[in-house]
Amino acid sequence: MVKHYILWLLLGLFTFAIFYLCYKKFSTDSKSHTVDSIVSKIESTVTQRLDTYLARENLDSLPSQILLVAYKKEKSLELRYKSNEKWKRFKEYPLTAFSGKIGPKLREGDRQIPEGAYKIDYLNPNSSFYLSMKINYPNAFDLNKAKIDGRRFPGTNIFIHGKNKSIGCLAIGDPAIEELFFVVSKRRENEIPVWIFPSKNIDANWNQLAEVRPGWLNELYAELKNKLRSLN
Repeated sequence: MVKHYILWLLLGLFTFAIFYLCYKKFSTDSKSHTVDSIVSKIESTVTQRLDTYLARENLDSLPSQILLVAYKKEKSLELRYKSNEKWKRFKEYPLTAFSGKIGPKLREGDRQIPEGAYKIDYLNPNSSFYLSMKINYPNAFDLNKAKIDGRRFPGTNIFIHGKNKSIGCLAIGDPAIEELFFVVSKRRENEIPVWIFPSKNIDANWNQLAEVRPGWLNELYAELKNKLRSLN
């Protein structure tokens, strides 16, 4: 009886050891990328894809100041660059997935894509959605309104990422996130703004489009319309 117990114990320890070694191998090997290692891996193919757009703009490379602009109703995201004090459109990417409704994000789990003026926090080369870039939601405006409303959990972890699934993030597919990840990585020394609008139609009544309507929506949309005017 004791011998059987010892044999089963040894077998269990052996199985655990094999499992642990396999886990370590796959968890480190598959999730050990750095921003620089990813950039090195994708640089050749990405630059080839961007060359056509650079030639169209008569540019050798993108300027250091760039801007990402998303439109929820049109389900698209633009890459813009600053030239002569204007934000010129470089390339537009369709969203590959969409969640939530028109209107701002209010709480964790509401599946809403935020609306507002944000910036890139950091690049994630080990994302479950291939590659991703974190947006600084909730920003100061969001936190202030959440405090006023008495909302304790306004949500977090909003990304621009690859693949075609969204639960509040901006999904743009793998080729598109490669391009933006590469471009943003080369300009990490600068703040990279991300503006998310309910619609690109500045003449539309955004309040009527919105299905999520907190009391401070007019204040948010007035700020966003001013930013949208600066793009036109």
